Amino acid sequence: MGPMPERQKPQLDWTADGAPWARAFGDRYFSAEGGLDESCHVFLAGNDLPGRLTDGFHVAELGFGSGLNLLVLALCWQRTGRPGTLRYTGFEAFPLTAADLARALGGFGALAGLVPQLLDQWAPPEAGEIRLRLPGVAAQVIIGDAGATLPRWPEKADAWFLDGFAPAHNPAMWGAELMAEVARHTRPGGSFATYTAAGAVRRALAASGFRVERRPGFGRKRHMSAGRLRPASDSPVTEAPPCCTKCRHHTISCRISSDFVAGRVLSFHPKNRPVNIETIRATNRRGMNAENPGITGAVDGTCRHGASRMRQHHRRQHELAERGTGGGA
Repeated sequence: MGPMPERQKPQLDWTADGAPWARAFGDRYFSAEGGLDESCHVFLAGNDLPGRLTDGFHVAELGFGSGLNLLVLALCWQRTGRPGTLRYTGFEAFPLTAADLARALGGFGALAGLVPQLLDQWAPPEAGEIRLRLPGVAAQVIIGDAGATLPRWPEKADAWFLDGFAPAHNPAMWGAELMAEVARHTRPGGSFATYTAAGAVRRALAASGFRVERRPGFGRKRHMSAGRLRPASDSPVTEAPPCCTKCRHHTISCRISSDFVAGRVLSFHPKNRPVNIETIRATNRRGMNAENPGITGAVDGTCRHGASRMRQHHRRQHELAERGTGGGA
C-alpha cells in the first residue's frame, strides 16, 4: 500500500456518563443513549447483520474510534454459533491510547470478555496498521487520514460502518470523493450503514453508486441512512438520447420507483416526440422523488426540475425552440 501518513494524537475530554469527547470535532464517540444499542441498531441492523454474516465476510469501518463497533461485531458473530472467521478493517486517523480505550469501553458489561483481548494487542504504530485477533474475527486497523489511506487499500468490503464524527463537525470524512472511494471498495451487492441522514452525505453516496434509504434512527435521532451498492446494469444513465429533437435541455434518464410518477411525466411529453428511455423518475433538484420525498434517487446533470415545474419548463423550451431561441434551465 505504500507509506502511510503518521497518526495524529486525539485531544479528549470525558462526559459525565464516561464517554470520550473529541475536542477537535466537538462530538462524542458514541451515543449518550447507549453506545452498544446504537451500534446494534445502526451498524448491524443497518447492514442486515447478523443474517448476512458468513465465513470470510468482510466489514470495513470509517472511524475505528473506541473499537466499540468491532467488539459488537465480534460478539454478534459469536452468538450466531456459525463456523468460520470474519474479517474487519478499520480506518482511524486519531487512535486512542490503550488507557483511553479501557476507560471508554469499561461501562459495557456485555463486552467484558472481549475488551481485555483488544487491550492486550492494542499498540498502534505511528503509521501503517495494527493487526488484531478476536474470537472469530481477524481485524486490522489502518492508521492515518482515510482520504489518503482508503484509496491505497487493495481490498473490498461486504459491509461498511460509516462512523466518522458528525458531518457538520468533520465534513472531510463525508465528502463526495471519500464516499466514491467507499463505493469503489465495496463488493457487488455490498452495503453501508451510518447514523447520519444528512442530505449531502446521502447524495454523495447515491452519486457514488449506492441505493440509499432513510431509516428510523436510534434514540433521539429521527433518521439514519443505509443502502446497497447498485449493480452496474442498474446505474443511473449519465447520457441518454434527448427527449425530443428540439428540446435538448430536458433529458430524463433516471430510474423510477413509482408508476404514478412515470405516468405524470409521460402525460405531458409531446406525443409526436420519441422517448428512448426504459424507466423514468421525476425528481426535484435535491434528488428526491417529488411525489414522495422519502424516496431518494439520482438525476443526471441535465434534468434539474421537480415534477411540479417539469410541465411548464418543458412547454417553454418547445416554444423557445420553435422561435429559434435558446432557454436556460
